[in-house]
Amino acid sequence: MTGIGEFPEYHSPKEFIMELKDTVERMLSSDYSERLRAEYDQASIRLEKLTKFLDKYEDDPKSVILDCPVDMLYKTKFYLELYRSALQDHLVYEGI
Repeated sequence: MTGIGEFPEYHSPKEFIMELKDTVERMLSSDYSERLRAEYDQASIRLEKLTKFLDKYEDDPKSVILDCPVDMLYKTKFYLELYRSALQDHLVYEGI
């Protein structure tokens, strides 16, 4: 078992290659632990994509098209990081 703030062994770096569509079956599972892991994976996927987009924006602001103010995206990233951290703590607490 890992401590609070550490990734459970279940979450290897390879898993961050998956796409949201790959989590659908687990989100529909009757098993709570599978749904919680899938939710964590979804948050990780979203955070990774948003981070890459913001990195691209920082490198060259003219290379991306913004549909909203960039500050809103940074705020979303901040709260998504907090949400994913809370899910991670929940996974550790539950021993999943």
